Amino acid sequence: MRKFGALQSPVDRRDWHYAKIVGTEQKFPKQYILKDRFKHPVRDQGPFGTCVGHGVAAHKEEREFVDNPDLAPRLSPLFIYTEAKKIDSFPGIEGTDIRSAMKVITNLGVCTEAKHPYNKLKDVFKLPEPSQDAKDEALTFRNQAYAQVTTLDEFKSAMMRDGALPFAILVTENFFDVSQDGNLQMPDGRYLGAHCMCAVGWDDERTGKSKSYIGTVQYHKGYILVLNSHGEEYGDHGYLWIPYDFFNGRMLDSGIPYWLETWSGVDIMTPPKSAEVIELWVDKDFALVDGKEVFLDQPVIINAKTSRTLVPLRFLAENFGYNVTWEASIRKITLRKKG
Repeated sequence: MRKFGALQSPVDRRDWHYAKIVGTEQKFPKQYILKDRFKHPVRDQGPFGTCVGHGVAAHKEEREFVDNPDLAPRLSPLFIYTEAKKIDSFPGIEGTDIRSAMKVITNLGVCTEAKHPYNKLKDVFKLPEPSQDAKDEALTFRNQAYAQVTTLDEFKSAMMRDGALPFAILVTENFFDVSQDGNLQMPDGRYLGAHCMCAVGWDDERTGKSKSYIGTVQYHKGYILVLNSHGEEYGDHGYLWIPYDFFNGRMLDSGIPYWLETWSGVDIMTPPKSAEVIELWVDKDFALVDGKEVFLDQPVIINAKTSRTLVPLRFLAENFGYNVTWEASIRKITLRKKG
């Protein structure tokens, strides 16, 4: 029998929210797909409620591929799940929450599959302890930080900037009725729990429909591409498409949202040590920071009307020891001294 295993992350007011620390883009491509960054076979979690370990491992594998395409390590879902169970709020319960797993890959990292293979798992209540060698290796595969994502625009912004996103949805009986093209229908039937997967793209133009057990039909436009952990026989060779309508839907009887939570890795929390000297040249796409060459995605320019020199703000601020936040809704920039 297929298992799920996502538990709701407890509310923690200390959590960073993606839009507040990074901002939200105003325009998005109609289609954005990261599927070609996944170089390994689709995983199968089997009869264990370890979906969070699998979803977060997929997220981290995509990040590692971007950083080093030649390496593309196969990472250990069991390591993530085992370490998350040590710190989550659900002792003695099968499954864990995504925040705990994101905390694991931020603080401890994650080792490769070879160091802590999934086939070691025989009983979710007797988890095999990773070796010291596995723990040492895990330190080389860490995130800098993590943040919660709450809206579809934030979701798209986070994916474009920080890659594949682990998330959790409510699951009902028709989750197993996914079509061969991978389109998932809106929840219907008996409530089965919650499931963590990894979002790897979107398509605004994709269409589909949901048909309930009583015959009503709902049409959809816009879908999110998702990597599941139920093997390649599920959906479209292990992938599925979830309609955007999940974001706003709720169970009629309980009010439980269909889309429970999304998290992103974030790489802006540790700005570099304050620079002593920064050298820039007009119209050049590089700068020297304490003598070290750094690429600029926006060259320095001179405004033709004012004759003022315009420089990339985030680059300067972070190199002088400030965190920069962008609030897109009110078009506000805040510079805050680190520490």
